[in-house]
Amino acid sequence: MAVVNRAILVITFLLCIAGATHAADSLSWNTNKARVTADVQNWDLITLLENVGTATGWEIYVEPKTRHQASVKFKERAPGEALRMLLGNLSYALLPQTNAPSKLYVFRNTRNDATQLVRRKKSGKLDKELIITLKPGGNLDTNALGAKVTGKIDKLNAYRLEFKDAAAAEEARKKLEQDENVDLVDSNYDILRPPDSEALSMSAIPGLDLKIKPNESGGGPIIGLIDTAIQKQPGREGFYLPGISVGGDATLFGDVPSHGTAMAEAILRGLGMLKDGGDVSGARILPVDIYGDAASSSTFQLVQGILKALENDARILNLSLGSNAGNELLRRVISEAASQGILFFAAAGNEPTTTPTFPAAYEGVLAVTAVDRSGNIAPYANRGSFVDIGAPGSVIVPYNGQSFVVMGTSPATAWATGAATALMASGVPTESIPGKMGNLMAPPSAQK
Repeated sequence: MAVVNRAILVITFLLCIAGATHAADSLSWNTNKARVTADVQNWDLITLLENVGTATGWEIYVEPKTRHQASVKFKERAPGEALRMLLGNLSYALLPQTNAPSKLYVFRNTRNDATQLVRRKKSGKLDKELIITLKPGGNLDTNALGAKVTGKIDKLNAYRLEFKDAAAAEEARKKLEQDENVDLVDSNYDILRPPDSEALSMSAIPGLDLKIKPNESGGGPIIGLIDTAIQKQPGREGFYLPGISVGGDATLFGDVPSHGTAMAEAILRGLGMLKDGGDVSGARILPVDIYGDAASSSTFQLVQGILKALENDARILNLSLGSNAGNELLRRVISEAASQGILFFAAAGNEPTTTPTFPAAYEGVLAVTAVDRSGNIAPYANRGSFVDIGAPGSVIVPYNGQSFVVMGTSPATAWATGAATALMASGVPTESIPGKMGNLMAPPSAQK
């Protein structure tokens, strides 16, 4: 694939809606020493739980519509005492899991009422993990390292290793870097689960029917949708190939469309709006779930998901997700695929900063931010020299007779993926698609 021009391009279809952000004070949760220090002036409950989840790695569930303002200061308290001080009169239950993060339930009445998943605020390094690849013929002695293998990619001779704590992982890193059998030693980073759709205050919005219909034979470009699991909606099923999961079984609820479902909808709308005179009805979406029911995935699982999509003939990959850091294994896999003509679209992030988000910032990936009708970058959206394309920052999803919305650079990425797929289906060579999209788009009025 041709080297991407880092000048920003813009698709403008509909108005973006800005999101709100929460300010944070300070919370230090030392999981190794089981000691917590906090200086919280006025956090609402969700902000508090987001920070607890980020610090501990727990999956946290709260009873919907629960209200609490935390204002407390303490040093070096045990976790149980810290939770009591942070949560005030609310009840909680912390349940350890055998091979998964502990689960914290916060509620007013009973634990079963805590059904709303609280997402951690930012991605970060998984301190107790390493990713390694071995040279051909190399052997891995996990007993000597004190490691447990929690994932393996045979094609790359790559392993995901877990250690008892961060110190053990760092000690193992030093040994592995001196091991002649080892090709690569790197950190693993979590990728937070993107939020699902939110219901609009109206039951339906006119004009949401797709203008395109799938043909029976397919035969068009395959889009690898690396995301959460999806629900196949009536009238859309013909556009989907059977899904793949590297994140385990996923629980899908019938009352709210998942993030993956919303991204599929945005892809289809981009596909229909920029079909450029070509037949796009043969295009297909290959859903690849890297989350299952977990609150986060990781860069290792993202690599697994990308490889599964490529093994199943995906030519365009949609990555409406991101992390604060990438790793060399992910960069290598993307670079190799891009050199063979695979197109990657990834979300720039919703912070908003100029700090690169990964994998969007890698060479060979088109980084997508969110813009409004005038080409202005949305207030919540990341910007900067690593960004390539701007696209609509929201998608409205009709689902079970109701309308839902998702906002951010995630749907912007999916819009762009759909447009690029339409160009590919119209016969535009892969290496010409970034430039061709630029000719169809107006320049942005705000890049900084």
